[in-house]
Amino acid sequence: MEEQKSNLDQIEVLNVRFLMPVRIDMNVDGKSVIAFAKMDLANKEIYFDLSWLNDISVKEKVFDHLKIKTTLPENHYEADEGIYGEVDRANTEQDQLQSNKENYE
Repeated sequence: MEEQKSNLDQIEVLNVRFLMPVRIDMNVDGKSVIAFAKMDLANKEIYFDLSWLNDISVKEKVFDHLKIKTTLPENHYEADEGIYGEVDRANTEQDQLQSNKENYE
């Protein structure tokens, strides 16, 4: 059987689905529930094994949870307060050394 040759420039990707198996631990009416699902991150879809969880509000809660867990805070690269204190101390020390040097020239 001969393969059909296509012009690769004319290929159009219509959809990509990454169906990953996931385990989702949740509380439902105060009870612990473990749900298994297939998640398509690219298209933000979840297909639960338990059909009663296939409600859009449950899916939105899962993606909201993922967004919170994977979003860095705005100050992620900001140093803690102790570092700023050390920088101020080093700058003051540098200024004093520079001032002393100028006094001896």
